[in-house]
Amino acid sequence: MTEILKIENITKKYGSNTVLKNISFTSESGEIVALIGENGAGKSTLINIINNLTERSSGKVMIFGNTSIKDKSLRERIGVMPQQDISLEKIKVKETINLARSYYKNPVDYKELISLSNLKSKENELVTDLSGGQKRLLSFAVALAGDPDLIFLDEPTNGMDVMNREKFWNTVLKLKNQGKTFFVTSHYIEELQNIATKIMILQNEKFVFQGTLDDLRKDQESTQIQFDSQVNLVNFKKIESIKTIKQNGQHFIITTNNLIEFLKDFQVFYDEISNLSIEQNTLETIFKNLSKGGQDND
Repeated sequence: MTEILKIENITKKYGSNTVLKNISFTSESGEIVALIGENGAGKSTLINIINNLTERSSGKVMIFGNTSIKDKSLRERIGVMPQQDISLEKIKVKETINLARSYYKNPVDYKELISLSNLKSKENELVTDLSGGQKRLLSFAVALAGDPDLIFLDEPTNGMDVMNREKFWNTVLKLKNQGKTFFVTSHYIEELQNIATKIMILQNEKFVFQGTLDDLRKDQESTQIQFDSQVNLVNFKKIESIKTIKQNGQHFIITTNNLIEFLKDFQVFYDEISNLSIEQNTLETIFKNLSKGGQDND
């Protein structure tokens, strides 16, 4: 894969307030990067710095191997779907998409954009008459108009119904498989865990995690196993991969951050247990646990 984005030691200060401190990461073609953090963590500031909309205090940004994206040919390789939707008066969906296409030397074909955004039935309607979710889809079409290689999506599915959310993410996956790179921020964390190839969590001015969901689960007490058994607690404690174990009568609750190793050792008890349930923590649950930990340290 080709390196698309390289960030080195980005720091951003507003007076004496530090928002970002020594932020570094790389992104490659065909990745879907999920940027997660609480409100005020610096997600929007980081995106604005990458897009040359906010001046950084220090550090380096390289996009497509260049230290500046002011050149028009480089800007055309970047698409941005902002959190705030298009709000033009007395203009139709079709006109809006074609207006966006007119800004680019080699735009995506109109028919493809209207299909990717699932707005064919709305192309002759005024933008002001669209629902909130449909306006998000229109913003998506505008972001794709120049056939960008790197696309920033800020709260992309806000206001969409379940069906349109599913179609939207399927479209993102399709484009990702074509080599396009996505940088996504969203409060719908449960969606990100199903789509992201890389997760980055911002907390207290810096990244507290960068990697895959599997990596994150390994770092946390991410799997809970519950069952009933008359086996003595001491026997279960011999399993090295157990993180915590609780007993309430004949009911046991075990946590582990290595489910595979646990199951290998646990299988000798299969004939002596009942009502077995295994549940891995979701990305949302892990993020909340990390956030609580960060708050405790303040």
